[in-house]
Amino acid sequence: MLLTSSFWTKYFKVYDILNIFPPYQELLDTICERLRVKRGEKILDAGCGTGNLAMKIQERGGVVTGVDFCREALMICQRKNPHIKTVLTDLTKPLPFPDNYFDKVASNNVLYTIAKEKQIDVLRELNRVLKPGGVLVISNPKKGWSILKIYSSGFKHTLVEEGLFRTIKKMLLMLAPTLQMFYYNFKIKRGRHYYFFKSGEQRSLLFEAGFQKVSDDILLYGKQAILNIAIKWFK
Repeated sequence: MLLTSSFWTKYFKVYDILNIFPPYQELLDTICERLRVKRGEKILDAGCGTGNLAMKIQERGGVVTGVDFCREALMICQRKNPHIKTVLTDLTKPLPFPDNYFDKVASNNVLYTIAKEKQIDVLRELNRVLKPGGVLVISNPKKGWSILKIYSSGFKHTLVEEGLFRTIKKMLLMLAPTLQMFYYNFKIKRGRHYYFFKSGEQRSLLFEAGFQKVSDDILLYGKQAILNIAIKWFK
């Protein structure tokens, strides 16, 4: 089953419900922390979707460019924050930026949607547009990930931090979009060319793409996503 742009248009219409979900916020905050954003740095959000990560990077002083192949997602991003530059482009094609253009690159929950044989080319292209010494922070769902485990960790966190009443209120608020997300994520897991990484695989692919000093796997998002930090080598 190949998921088309029309699928992602529907998906992104409910995607922002995750903004009230603690594991998702922890994931975005960790990406920003690992980027170590400095004011004025040019940062690429590769596969920015509706712009949630891009906005967090901007809040920390980064000058963000978000790219995505889904026009509807970019329109949502622009409505939320018109100051973020967005570019409609396919990550499997050459990016419309010169060599060594960005200080840093971030990518969250994107690479797994790209066919396995094309993933290395995408990472090499991200390496190309990144300045020598620049940092890439990337996260993707791990092989065997469970949406139930992600949601379970979120509600446990809310219960501890906000109490039973607020947890029930949040569950009711999220009920309808959550059911839609469950359905969409079921279809994603069945996508015929989507590839989820085993332990160490994403790290090895980053080395193969030319990155250096790649971190060990960091598990986030209810321990269902793998995050790695990589540095482009000085030539």
